[in-house]
Amino acid sequence: MLEFFRRHRGPFLWFLTFVIIISFAVWGGYTGSNNGNAGPSGTDKAFTIYGKDYTRAEAERTQRLYMIAARLGMFQFAMGLMDASRNFETRDSSPLDFSLNLLVLKKQMEEFGIYPSDDEAMKAMQDLSAFQKDGKFDAGQAAMVEEMLGANGVRSGDLLELVKYDIGLTKLKDLVTKNYAASSFASEKRYAAMYQTLKGSTIEFKLDDFKKNVKIEDAEIQKTYDEKKDSFKTAEKRAIRWVFFADPEGLDKIEDAAAKNKKQADHIETIRAFADKTFQSGAKLEALATEAKLKVENTAAFAQDAAPEALKAAGSFVEKCFDLTLGERTISDPIKGDKGYYIGELVSVEEPKQQELAEVKEQIRTSLLDQKAREAMATAVNDTREELNKGLKEGKKLADLAKAKNLTVTALPDFDANTPPPGLANASEIVREAEFLAPGTVSKPVSIDSGLLLVVLQDKELRKRPDGDSMRKSVEASLASTERDQIFRAWFGRQKEAANVKLQVPLG
Repeated sequence: MLEFFRRHRGPFLWFLTFVIIISFAVWGGYTGSNNGNAGPSGTDKAFTIYGKDYTRAEAERTQRLYMIAARLGMFQFAMGLMDASRNFETRDSSPLDFSLNLLVLKKQMEEFGIYPSDDEAMKAMQDLSAFQKDGKFDAGQAAMVEEMLGANGVRSGDLLELVKYDIGLTKLKDLVTKNYAASSFASEKRYAAMYQTLKGSTIEFKLDDFKKNVKIEDAEIQKTYDEKKDSFKTAEKRAIRWVFFADPEGLDKIEDAAAKNKKQADHIETIRAFADKTFQSGAKLEALATEAKLKVENTAAFAQDAAPEALKAAGSFVEKCFDLTLGERTISDPIKGDKGYYIGELVSVEEPKQQELAEVKEQIRTSLLDQKAREAMATAVNDTREELNKGLKEGKKLADLAKAKNLTVTALPDFDANTPPPGLANASEIVREAEFLAPGTVSKPVSIDSGLLLVVLQDKELRKRPDGDSMRKSVEASLASTERDQIFRAWFGRQKEAANVKLQVPLG
């Protein structure tokens, strides 16, 4: 596919190699079930589409194209195709919808006679960020990408095929939506909404002010405890042991890209080899670590939200250990932390225990205080909003209405939907409410850190601006692009429905 690139080899981006190695050599593909038994076979039927059965191996190959696209910076294609029709949520890092949508795309390309040439694809490939150096195409890097993908189980034609699908998706979108144009009325309405100047004020309601007037009786605490007794339990605690594979030292000091590659690849292979052994029947982490001359760390039982200091930099490792189950698979997969990879083993589980009233009395008091204060605040805010809207409609001034209710009104600087007031907390939420208000009306409550906020819009004015014509064209183009995407997704979804997808073996 890229033979001509090999004539111009150069240094390769070692981090790209590292990512691809991790994706395909260590964690790519199916590794087995949680209890160590053999998982589904690659020859098992995965799904049926357009009346044709696809095996698990065939399905995983199409899913792998998603990973390749993402790793090579083809995000617009990878996410665009997946978003064309979402029907299935899986835990797999390579989404099932992408795999199915790819087959729908292929079918539609054939029906519309879209056949990108090799020359087209090769030219488009040169624009991939992974193939560029200093903003220009680098043939050496392209050749190394092909070699690394090939070394990790990706067929040599996959990349060329992927770029052709990317080209085909763009052409198909153009064919389906080429006759659509956004209406001038809708564009002008969008422009006005985005760039008209808004004048408004806010009225803040602080939760702490309402807490001052709330009293909690012991009888209420007792009643709450009795009603929710089963929920007052200690957190589950777990004791675990683990081994740690620190990231290779001195990588940033190695100037030769090939040497960096090899050092990183050797490190990943060490982790992979160790991880493979954990799937052996009866595998114990301590014995495997002793054999590999690795240090084993242990920790007493702890709650998930109170991890020991030694695991503060372990990323999602703690969370994954709380997914393990005694009697099934008790050893985790390799989990990336801040400075290396962790593999852990569940040692014991301390089940939640019932708590007595004395242990949770202050917790219940605090909860009831917050609940009652929020209820009182919500009532006050809604009553105030109703009275202000009524008074403003009658032609009364905001200042007079606020004074009568002892409210503090804070004037906002002029702003528009694209430019929230600078330095203002919760500016985005305020703009979102003000944008759709009619002048002389009050917004629904806006949640803020201190409590709730009402936005009062006094005026809207579409002022003339020097860049008005160009901004109108930009808004029209953006609106047309958004609506074309919506049209394409609706059309593509119908094609996918017509494909009559039937799942057999779950893939994630």
